[in-house]
Amino acid sequence: MKTALITGVTSGIGHASTFELAKLGYDTLVLIARNSEKLLGVKNELLEKYPKLTIVLKVCDLADFDQVKKTALELKSELKDSGIDLLLNNAGIGQFEHTENKQGFENNLATNYLSQVVLTEHLLENLNSKARVIFVSSMAYQGANIDYDDINLKQGFSMFRAYGNSKAFQMVYNRQLQKRFENDLRNISFEAIHPGVVKTNWGRGDSNGFLKLLFKLGSVFMISPEYSVSHNVLAPIYEKNEAFLGKSDIWMDGKPKIVGKSFMKEEDKAKLWEFTQKSLGKWLN
Repeated sequence: MKTALITGVTSGIGHASTFELAKLGYDTLVLIARNSEKLLGVKNELLEKYPKLTIVLKVCDLADFDQVKKTALELKSELKDSGIDLLLNNAGIGQFEHTENKQGFENNLATNYLSQVVLTEHLLENLNSKARVIFVSSMAYQGANIDYDDINLKQGFSMFRAYGNSKAFQMVYNRQLQKRFENDLRNISFEAIHPGVVKTNWGRGDSNGFLKLLFKLGSVFMISPEYSVSHNVLAPIYEKNEAFLGKSDIWMDGKPKIVGKSFMKEEDKAKLWEFTQKSLGKWLN
């Protein structure tokens, strides 16, 4: 009996992950997305192929911390007995304009990092022995340019900086979790992964015509979500990779890597966590 919780399941990597996990023997899937109609569609697709699956649906806008906390607390209670064997923090966005979520945080930051902290922190006690927590990060961390005095990027915003920062923050949080739980008897593993350059809907809904064209032309060089999931995203759950767990900043091409970036320095990690706790106070309690 294995339970997996996956966010952002209605398309791309999240959608492909649900089928791969069912194939690998996870018999309970908890699926989170903001569109109830699409979410139900994914459930029906899965049950058509895997009729014995237990599927739990949660409609949640992961940009809204109120909704994330509500959903997390519901799951904390509902999964008390079964626990969680895999938490796949997949949902994410790439917005080309500066917008803010309901709570006033820049949306790349809110959705790709802060909301994942809210969800993960509330579910930590539900994690089973040898559970895996995976953050779908990105090699876009290489474009990070972090200013803790303007973490919401009200000045000098660019999509690539905002997205890169959010993915760097995921990696830092993942590393902090590794350290916090290194002596936990459950032997939980926390891993950040780069999924590869994947052919998904990412960026295609943006109003910038040039960027839409760029994504369309570049798609011929991209890998499929299915390939990404089986080779990259789920690399940390395979038995052959157990010896590498908890020792990397990010997995690239299915292999763990250490990155020499300034945001991984202890003082910078401390700054991020201070900001995170201060910003998410009531949503973490």
